[in-house]
Formats: sequence, C-alpha cells, structure tokens
Amino acid sequence: MVRSTTPPPVDDDPERGAAMLIAMAFGTLATMMVLVLVGRVVTEQRAVARSLAETRAYWAAVGIDTYVLSRTMQMGDCGTDCSAATILATQQGYLAEIADLKTWRYPDVSSNYRFKMVPTISRDAVANAQEMLIRTTFGPRTGTNVVVPEALASMASIRPLEFRYCLVATKQSPCASGLTKTAPGIQLITSVHRPMN
Repeated sequence: MVRSTTPPPVDDDPERGAAMLIAMAFGTLATMMVLVLVGRVVTEQRAVARSLAETRAYWAAVGIDTYVLSRTMQMGDCGTDCSAATILATQQGYLAEIADLKTWRYPDVSSNYRFKMVPTISRDAVANAQEMLIRTTFGPRTGTNVVVPEALASMASIRPLEFRYCLVATKQSPCASGLTKTAPGIQLITSVHRPMN
C-alpha cells in the first residue's frame, strides 16, 4: 500500500482573507496617522524654540539699547563741545561699559545655548549731525568645537533692532523742533525700527 504525501486541503475562506486585509489596512493607516502627528509635534516644537530664541534676542537688544539711552539721558548737556564726533565717542563709551553683556547665556537650557549681540552706534547718515543710530544685530556663538543648538542656527537672520535718537544740546538744536520743553540734555527718541536686514 502506497501512502499519499499530499498536504491536507487549505481552507480557502475568502472572508478570512478579507478580514486580514482590512486589519492590515487599518494598522497601516493608524501608523501613518501617528507618524504625521509626531512630525507635526516636532515641527511645532522647533518653531516654538525659534520664536523663543528670537524673543530672547529682541529683549536682550532692548536692554542694551535702553542702557545706552538711559546713560545718555543721565549725561544731560553735552557741555561746551557738542560736536557730532564728541557725542558719538560718548555714546560708544556707554556701550563699552556693558561690553561683557554682548553674549547672552542660558545655562538652564544648555551650556551651548548662547548667542551674541553686535550693537553699533553711529551718526545717523540720513538725519542732522546730533542724531544717533544704535543698531543691534544677532548671531550664534561661534568658534572651534562649538555645537550651535538648532533654535539658534538662524539667529543671524533675525531682524536687527534700531533706535534713532538725538541729544538736544541747546534750544537751537536741529532735533529740538517739536518739543514743547526744550532744555539742554533732553533726549528725543525719534524712531524705533526693525528693518528687514
């Protein structure tokens, strides 16, 4: 007697196969939805981190600029020499007083989370001789073996902050027009501006 080596018949139930296909489709769909949600969360987290870095940079620049403006106000009258060169040198001296505050560190975030501000003071080229311009730009900390956090990578593209201001040296100062009380030492901030770079 010869034994048959044929395998037992396979259950060809079409409903069973369809149910398996539907389960696989739902599993694939659920996986894709989870991946999309995770991608959106990561993208949103990066956008929030960049926005927070920009806000920190903006207020740090306001702090530096306000210090210079406050010292200018405290200076009062520019004395006997009110030339543009003297006023500019005085303003740059105020900026030098806080030179160590040009790099802002956030050790609670990371030891690498720090950015630099580059404030410059110059005579405003489009205004009268006694009107000054303080302009602050930003950039990540650079150097050898420096890991720049992703949130700070675009720091150089943040719009700079500009204050145009004027020291009213005498009642005859060109920038004293429009002031109701003109006296030596009055400071007039003529504009706060954020150019596109």
